[in-house]
Amino acid sequence: IMFPACGSCEVVVNGKLYEHFLHGFARKNTFSVSQKSAQSITFSLASNGQTKQLYPYDFQLRFTYSIDGNALTIKHEAFNPSNEPIFCAFGSHESYQLDGDVNGYVIDFEKEENLDTCLHTPDTGKLTGEIKSFGKQKVFALPADFLQEGRTLIFKDLYSEQVALKTLSCKLCAEINFKGFKNLLLWRPHGAKMICIESWQNLPDKVGEELIEFSQKAGIEQIPPKQTKTAERTIKYY
Repeated sequence: IMFPACGSCEVVVNGKLYEHFLHGFARKNTFSVSQKSAQSITFSLASNGQTKQLYPYDFQLRFTYSIDGNALTIKHEAFNPSNEPIFCAFGSHESYQLDGDVNGYVIDFEKEENLDTCLHTPDTGKLTGEIKSFGKQKVFALPADFLQEGRTLIFKDLYSEQVALKTLSCKLCAEINFKGFKNLLLWRPHGAKMICIESWQNLPDKVGEELIEFSQKAGIEQIPPKQTKTAERTIKYY
């Protein structure tokens, strides 16, 4: 779970820099179970004194996981209980076990894409401003030689809202629908027989760039007073 931002993203509100956690602080908190049935479960987290030290806004966060046949739907909800706007973004970090090395698999995009990956630093994860191009493709063979030593494929501003994980022989493994998320990241631990397929709403900061207000960063969305921001993703397994 990534909230209130994805990756290495500094939080500056009204000129004050808050302590930063990679992928946000929500993943380091204990959620409560607010609803549960045979097919779904909802986890909740509300702002408190600890979260206010990292992120000054009031919020009520809910993540609902629902199963319907071979499909898992993950619904993200952030409610703003205050009388002022708040700002945030969501992101995912699911991983998929593979029967072999990553070079035996492809990512089939819904639409043809210009697959230019944003390069990042190995230590902080911040963007360098450099680009490595894999050209215009719809079916992208996972490059084992690139996915080493913590390197991540960072594809931004996609037209596709769905991808499929397939073997080279076109066997379908999973379909991931990420409507509402413009960026897709692919990563694995060094040498692991797995791939993370991550949909992010914002991207990391750039190395050396001037700090700006959190509300002004690309991909960070506003939630008006007493309103809820919702995003939903569905994963089908085969």
